[in-house]
Amino acid sequence: MPLWYRFDLSPAWVTGHATRQDRLIWDARSDSEHDQVVELLTRSAARIPDAVYREKTSGSGTLQLGSGRAQLISNC
Repeated sequence: MPLWYRFDLSPAWVTGHATRQDRLIWDARSDSEHDQVVELLTRSAARIPDAVYREKTSGSGTLQLGSGRAQLISNC
């Protein structure tokens, strides 16, 4: 089942540049939805192996995989 269908999300990837890292942005209705997406990406059976999430605020943080990083932001 696609992520955007299950959580009613439409993720958007924004490529970073020299002063801003890559970002994955989605509309969420609550902080609990953000937590569910983090759970899916880092701890569920469908996780990205070895991905680590570091929370910055209740609706944003950094997803790191090896030397690569992307900021996860939910607009709730």
